[in-house]
Amino acid sequence: MTEQPQPPAERFPACIESSREVKTCDSLQMANWLFLEEAKREEKGRSYKSLATILMAAFKFEAYLNHAGQQVDSDWNEWDNNGHPTWQDKLNRLAGKLQLTFEKGRRPLQTITELFKFRDSLVHGKTERVSETKKFKAATRRDLIEAPLPVTQWEKLCTLDFANRTWEDTEKMIAQISKALPSDPVDLELDELWNRAFADTLRSSQDTVTDGES
Repeated sequence: MTEQPQPPAERFPACIESSREVKTCDSLQMANWLFLEEAKREEKGRSYKSLATILMAAFKFEAYLNHAGQQVDSDWNEWDNNGHPTWQDKLNRLAGKLQLTFEKGRRPLQTITELFKFRDSLVHGKTERVSETKKFKAATRRDLIEAPLPVTQWEKLCTLDFANRTWEDTEKMIAQISKALPSDPVDLELDELWNRAFADTLRSSQDTVTDGES
């Protein structure tokens, strides 16, 4: 049977008004988790996948500080935009609002401090020359040829161990802050990450279609 040609779709003037709340920290959390899973899965390129994991952990954590701060401080956005606070300023202001304390020199805060030093090294990255002297009491030619090249401080941290630690400790800090918020806690169950990443986008979208021009 020959298919009958379909009439052209009706066309008419229309206007679509859309709005949605975008929680940047959620998207960065997903990216953080995915990069970490990739680093765990395959050894090839692991140092670079670890680097991406660590950076995403820093971006995620600061985005969450902004998200939480907006919930409890009506002046947060103006203060953030005009005062250019550091992540430490943001954490201290938020901790004061929520009556939270974090112990310096111990995890998870210790890891967060190392994390942002790492982030700053790359965000403000510059070409640099790294020098190192190695002495051997009795070296073979092979020892000299295979001697590792010097590395920067941030390169030393591009490991799966540090990447995993930054994931764990940022999640611990976020969970502690989330529990103290009066509303809008963030669900941190890993088995729900995928559902949240896509379902929240659909639920938060509010579309209105009207005939004609607005």
